[in-house]
Amino acid sequence: SDVSTASIIFGVPSVDTTITLPASTYPSGVATDSSGNTYVSLSSLNQIAVYDSSGTLQNTYGAGGAISCTNSAVNFGNPKGISVDSNGDIWVAEHSCHRVQKLDSSGNQLRVILVQDLLILMTLTLIQTEMHTLLTQVMHKYLNTVQVVLSYLNSWLYLTVQETTNQFPQKE
Repeated sequence: SDVSTASIIFGVPSVDTTITLPASTYPSGVATDSSGNTYVSLSSLNQIAVYDSSGTLQNTYGAGGAISCTNSAVNFGNPKGISVDSNGDIWVAEHSCHRVQKLDSSGNQLRVILVQDLLILMTLTLIQTEMHTLLTQVMHKYLNTVQVVLSYLNSWLYLTVQETTNQFPQKE
């Protein structure tokens, strides 16, 4: 096999597209949109390549070259994972910059999410979920305990009143 190229085969709804890339580009992520376009993250070039459904290169996103982790423009730092959502927006996970970028279908930056922000958000969500679960369990146990205590107190009070007054209900 030819080690200088890496073939990637994508299944899209209407056609299978074969794209051949130099192995030196280290293609590491692939996504397709609803129009059949294919997005490939090229890790060593710090770019995203966009191919149409026939496999023809249409565009590249990112300045390319050296890793750039600035948030003011579409630059990539070793892009790895890539996905396209139902709105056609492109999500790119970057290894070297420790972030996720959201781009529109034209490659314009819409949002930058730093990994530490994601971790904080995930941690807060986990804490909220765990606290809700814990509080639910405590309340459930508490309510059961209160019901048992009230039931016991009612029985004790009834028996105490009956014994004190010697007035037990009579059978008819």
